[in-house]
Amino acid sequence: MTAIGDTRTIGTAEESAAGEVPASEAVRRRRGPRWRAVFAAFLLTLVAAALVATAFVVGLARLYDGRIIGGVAIHGVPVGGLDGPAAEQKLRASLPALDGGTLTLVADGERRRVGYGAIGRDYDLSAMVAEAFAVGRTGEPMLALVDELRSIRSGTAIGPRVEYDRAALELLVAQAGTAFQRPATDASAVVSEDGSAITVVPGIDGRSVDVSSVVGAVDAHLASTDPADLTVTLESRAMAPAITTAEVEAAVAGVRVMASQPLQVVVDDK
Repeated sequence: MTAIGDTRTIGTAEESAAGEVPASEAVRRRRGPRWRAVFAAFLLTLVAAALVATAFVVGLARLYDGRIIGGVAIHGVPVGGLDGPAAEQKLRASLPALDGGTLTLVADGERRRVGYGAIGRDYDLSAMVAEAFAVGRTGEPMLALVDELRSIRSGTAIGPRVEYDRAALELLVAQAGTAFQRPATDASAVVSEDGSAITVVPGIDGRSVDVSSVVGAVDAHLASTDPADLTVTLESRAMAPAITTAEVEAAVAGVRVMASQPLQVVVDDK
C-alpha cells in the first residue's frame, strides 16, 4: 500500500512537470501579442500623422499656388494671398507717391529746382513683390515650410525699396552746375584813341561748382520713402583769372613811368 501510494505520488509529479506551463512563461506568452498590437498601433498612428501632414502641406501649397504666403506685409500693406499684379496694384493704391517732391540746388544765392518725377523716383514694386513671394519658398523644403507656417501665424514684414534714375540725376545736377559756373575774365589794358591814356580793365573771378558731391549728398534722401522736398547747397570756389588786375596795373604803371621820361633819339652818322 505504501509502495503503491508512493508510485502515484511520483507519477503525479512527473505529469505536472511534463504537461503544465510555468507561470512566468504563461505571462510572457500573454504579453507578446499585446506588445505587438501596441507597436502596430504606433506605426499606424505615425503613418496617419504623415498622411495628414502631407495632405496639409499639399493643401497649403495649392492654396498659395502663384500667390504670396499669408501674413506677409510690404511697408505695412498686407499682400498675403495676392498674386503679383494684384499685389503691385494694391501697393500702388496704398503707398504715398514719391515723385511729387522737389530737389532745389542753391549756389551763391541762385536756385535751380529739379522735380523728383524728372529723375524717376518711385517704389521698386517688382523687387518688393519678389521678396514677398520668396517667403516660405526659399531654402530646404522643411525650413521653407517652417518659414511659411511662421509667416501665417506671426506675419512677415518686408521693408520698402525705392529706386530712381541716378544717371538722370547726375545729368541734371551737371546741367545745374554748368548754369552756376562762370569762367574767369582776364584783366586787360585799353589805350585811348589818341594814345594819351591807358585804362586798366579789372579781371573778374570765375566760379567753379563741385557737382560730384551733390549726388552723394542727396542719395540717402532719394533712396528713402520721405516725400519731403530737399534743398542742397552747392559748394563753389572762386577761380582767379590767368591775368590778374594787379599784373596789368603793374604793367601799365611801368609804361607810364617810361612815357614820363624824356625820349632821347640817337642817330648814327655812319
